[in-house]
This record gives sequence, structure tokens and C-alpha cells, in this order.
Amino acid sequence: MKSNSIVLRKALADVTQRKGRTVLVILSILIGVLGLTAVNIANDEIGGAFIYSHDQSASPDMVFSAPVMNPSTATSIAQHTPNVAKVQVRSEYHTNWHTTNGTGSASLQINGYADFQHIHLGTFQLTSGRLPGPGEIVMDSRDSVVQPVALGDSVTITTSNGTVSLRVVGLARTLGWATSESTAQATGYMQAAALQQIAGPPVSSIGKGQSGPELATVLMVKVRDTRQAMATALAIEQALAQ
Repeated sequence: MKSNSIVLRKALADVTQRKGRTVLVILSILIGVLGLTAVNIANDEIGGAFIYSHDQSASPDMVFSAPVMNPSTATSIAQHTPNVAKVQVRSEYHTNWHTTNGTGSASLQINGYADFQHIHLGTFQLTSGRLPGPGEIVMDSRDSVVQPVALGDSVTITTSNGTVSLRVVGLARTLGWATSESTAQATGYMQAAALQQIAGPPVSSIGKGQSGPELATVLMVKVRDTRQAMATALAIEQALAQ
């Protein structure tokens, strides 16, 4: 007991009288704990991003595209076709992004959605910023492979009426992007109405003389049974043609 008492008094003396060393010991413990916590958080975020980018639940099994397609009619046709599980209509605009990193330009696909809150296929998730309004765009975080982009930057694109600059208000990650999209092409998101405004009317409504990018309406479909996918695609194609 006497030896234990001596050790205890020595320990208390070391803590109270050698304050500098005590602070260093405490700091080293805290730094170690905080470092471990940071590593765990980083691993969780990286793991979550990997799982999200490889999740194919929101990737379509078939895609139908046309310059002119009534979204409501196309959705109704697909929804009433046997074997269809999910349906999504969006606008797609394939254009050139005028980069400033010395490459000149890069291919950019802008996806326009009428309702960001109810996206069934082609889903994306904001990682920073907010959803876009008129004159604004959300860029996929993987677009940094083409050129680094940050909130507040301007993205200049080619349209049939010249160039247009869009303000970046959000960065996002796309569900299933890792296997469904090419890394050579950048991806952005806009309101469908805002995209229509800068893209102009569909090419078929003003004749074939239009030059530059064209806006298309895209019908995306996910089926319940992929073994019946071909029959489902033919049924939808025939119904759309009528």
C-alpha cells in the first residue's frame, strides 16, 4: 500500500508540476483520436460515393430519343406497357463546353428535368450547393476530370444561337454513373424549361437548316424482367411510332 501511495503522489506531482509535458501528452492523445476519426469519416465518404456511383437501380434498361416527343404521352405509353417497372422523361442537350484549361472544348451532356424532387431514373445527388434555376447549372463532380469546376464558376456552352454562359450553383454525383456514362463526357443538370429556353425549338419544328446542338426528349425505361426486355422495347417503340 505504501509503494502504491508513493507512485500515486509521484504521478500527481508530474501532472500538476510538469504542466508543459502534461499538455503535450494530452495533445498527442487528442491528435491521435482526431486523426483516427478523420480517417474513418473519409473512408465512410469514399465508400458511400463508390457504392452510389455503382448502384444500377436508377440506370435505365432502354432509352428512346426523339427531337419531338410529348412527355405526358410517352410516359403514359411506357407505364401501360407490360414488364415496365420505372419510367422517366427528361430533356438532353449535347453540346460543347468551352474549357479554359488549354484543351479548347469538351463534350457536355446537359440533362433537363421538369421536377427535381421526383426523378426515377438518371438520379443525381447534390454534394454541395443547390438545385439550379434559370441561367444556372449543376455539374457532376467527376467533370473535374475534364476541367476543375467550383461553385460560382461560369460554364460557357455552344448553342444554335451562339455561346451561353451558365453559373454553376451546385455539384453532384450521379447514381450508377461509374458504369453508365463515359468519363470522356462531362455531365450537367438544368431545369427542363431553362434548358429549352437556351436550346431553342426542336430541329423538326424549324426545318433541317438549323446548325449546332439539338435538344432531344428522352424516354428512359427500367423493366422488371430483363429476359423480356426486347419484347418490351419493341412494344414501346411501336406505340410511340403510332
